[in-house]
Amino acid sequence: MVLTTMGYVARTPDPTDGRAKLVMLTEAGQRCLDDDEKIITELQRQITATLGERGQTEVRRMLIRLLDQASSSPSR
Repeated sequence: MVLTTMGYVARTPDPTDGRAKLVMLTEAGQRCLDDDEKIITELQRQITATLGERGQTEVRRMLIRLLDQASSSPSR
């Protein structure tokens, strides 16, 4: 609902199933994804420039490990 309100996705009735809605990315949503991709690419470039390829790989490995741990921990 928030993404619809923000204009990133549009919900339309499914023409083949009256009970369902189709969720489609809007132009604004696509621009947001494109911008995010540019930001992530630049951050990765900066990390690699600072830490080198091995350091960037290690940071990524540790972040994935932290995310895995957080997603498997019970909610408090």
